[in-house]
Amino acid sequence: MTNRQRNPRIIDADGHVRETDEEIIEYMSAAYRNRRDAMLYFPLTPHHGWHRSIPANDFRPSDFRVPDWREWASKLDEGNFELTVLYPTRFMHIGQIGNPPYAVELCRAYNDYLHDKFLSRDRRFRGMALLPLQDPSAAAKELRRAVNKCGMLGGILPADGLPLPLGHRQYWPLFQEADRLGCALSIHSCNSLRDNDRYLQPNEAPVQQHHVFRPDEQTKKSPARLPRSRLRLGRVLNEQDRGAS
Repeated sequence: MTNRQRNPRIIDADGHVRETDEEIIEYMSAAYRNRRDAMLYFPLTPHHGWHRSIPANDFRPSDFRVPDWREWASKLDEGNFELTVLYPTRFMHIGQIGNPPYAVELCRAYNDYLHDKFLSRDRRFRGMALLPLQDPSAAAKELRRAVNKCGMLGGILPADGLPLPLGHRQYWPLFQEADRLGCALSIHSCNSLRDNDRYLQPNEAPVQQHHVFRPDEQTKKSPARLPRSRLRLGRVLNEQDRGAS
C-alpha cells in the first residue's frame, strides 16, 4: 500500500463562506460606506424569491451561524482536510447586478473581504474571485489582481443574470486573461431570478435558447450545464486552446 493510499488527500472543492452585507460594505469605497444605512436597507445583491431557510425548505436545526475562519479551520482539522476552495453564498447573484460600476465595486469589496477574513488566516483556505462580467475589461483586471495580489486560484463566472451567453465575444477578454495567468475559471450554479434566455440577442444561435435542462429533485438549483454549453457553442474553449489573442 502506497503512502497516498494510507493517507489520502482530502480537498473540499466547494466550500462556502457566509458573507454578510454588513461585513462587505466595510470593504467598499468611501462613497458607499458614507451611505451605509441607506445601502443596507436593501440587500447589496438581488435575492431570489425562494427563501432557503423557511421550515418548508430547510430541514437543518435552527442554530444558524456565520462561521469565521477559526470555526472553518477547526472543521478542516476535524475532517483532516488538506484545503478548501471557498466560494460566496449570497453574492453568487453578482450576475444580476444591472449597474456595471456597482458590480465592479461589489466584486472588489468581496474579494478583499475574502482575502482579509479567510485566505490570509490559514494556508488551507483557497479562494475563487468574484468577477464583474458586466464590464469584461474590469473583470479581466480584477481577475489579475485577485490572482497576483490575493493569491486566488481563479475566478467565478456568473451562472445566471447576464444579458449575453458566456461564450459571447464580449466576454473573451476575461478568458484571454485567465489563459495568460494560467488560472481556473469556474461556473457555480445559483437560483435563477428570471428567465434569462428571453434576454438573448436575436442573432444568437437558436440552439442556445432551446438547450433546456430539466432538474430533478437533487438539482433544484439553476444548473451549470446551460452556461457550460454556451461556452462550447461560443467556441471559447477551442479558441483558448489555440492560444487566440
